[in-house]
Amino acid sequence: MAWPPTPQTLVSSPFPVNVGYTHFQVTNTQSVATPTNFQQYIQLLPQLSLNSLPLRFFADPALTQPLYAWYETPTTVWVLLPNGVPANSSINIYFNVDEPDGVYTGMAPYLSSTYGALDNGFTVFPALYDNFAGTTLKSIWNPIGLGMALGSYSVNNGFTSTCNTSERVALDTATQTYSLAGVYFESCFGPVPAGLSDYDLFQFPQGVATPGSNTDTLMFSLLGNVTLHYTDSAGDNLSDGTASVYLTNPHNILGVSANGSTVAGYVDYQTIASVSETYVPSNIYFNAILNNHSGTTSPTLYWTRIRAYPPNGVQPSVTIL
Repeated sequence: MAWPPTPQTLVSSPFPVNVGYTHFQVTNTQSVATPTNFQQYIQLLPQLSLNSLPLRFFADPALTQPLYAWYETPTTVWVLLPNGVPANSSINIYFNVDEPDGVYTGMAPYLSSTYGALDNGFTVFPALYDNFAGTTLKSIWNPIGLGMALGSYSVNNGFTSTCNTSERVALDTATQTYSLAGVYFESCFGPVPAGLSDYDLFQFPQGVATPGSNTDTLMFSLLGNVTLHYTDSAGDNLSDGTASVYLTNPHNILGVSANGSTVAGYVDYQTIASVSETYVPSNIYFNAILNNHSGTTSPTLYWTRIRAYPPNGVQPSVTIL
């Protein structure tokens, strides 16, 4: 099945349904605990797809303590664990079969027949989440030109922008600043328009110290390839990248992280570029997308989020039982 599939009417399944399993065991093999309010990634069995046997998730076997969960695809889901997972320990996530309600269990905005109707990402990713639903830009964002005139932009179940000569469009978090310590910054956007060359530039900057500044920046960009650009606290310019990445999926996830030894950029959870750097920027404004190419419309930005960094960069493993 292509991802994401065409939205479908979910199968109505009476409870209880015998699917042969009752819970997931989540195991943290690291000597430190996960953070609290930790987002746990679960890869579901094909027979437990959102479009066939949708699940709801619970902290207890009696199914009385619901957990917040967000389907990223029909077979992948993020479950918010309020207490995290202790060091060198396992916890259980129980489930039953029931349709998402958009409150405790939701999905990425493009997985429902009405964009964003069942999206509870605001709850699962409480530090920062937006799906750009509707036609109005939320007040958490401040569109800026980053030293140039502000180009045009549009919100219509996603964010797009168009720039003429000497124009840019970037989205700064309007008033809130963040630290890169202990988190991932991630954005999901559509395919890059066909026919672009190495001279076409779409940048996905992930943070600047002050709006419009060129210092303490972390930028993950597409310039005919994918490149991580980083200016450290001493003003040194660091970069790494590859020319063999093509962003053609209907939905592509770009992200960055900084763990105190490495600053990394990745596409669809695969590291593409990294630089060795102990400095972890804090007090930064988060940028979701920047269009810097004259006369061209940017890819659609579908959602942006912050999620917790796992212990030592190792996501706890999951076994279905």
